[in-house]
Amino acid sequence: MINQQCAAKASTPVETDLDETYAGGDGTTGFTLTEADEVTYMTTLANYMHRDGLAWIIKNPDDTGDNYAATMEPLADGVLTEQCNQYGTCAP
Repeated sequence: MINQQCAAKASTPVETDLDETYAGGDGTTGFTLTEADEVTYMTTLANYMHRDGLAWIIKNPDDTGDNYAATMEPLADGVLTEQCNQYGTCAP
């Protein structure tokens, strides 16, 4: 699906959403997820995108209150933080 919708349309960056559902801030998913589950899943997606020549833009990794953002940062080509100034989670 990523390849069909992004790579085939010449869209280089892919911005994923609900990247940190294990923390519960995005509502319920119906699944019991841990940070490790999320890291494994997002790492798999990021590797897939990079393999296809796409950039990965992680969304709101800094609002979980743990080290998720730092863990995922080496894989991300960019970060979108929607309310980091409001919540004081922006890095200086």
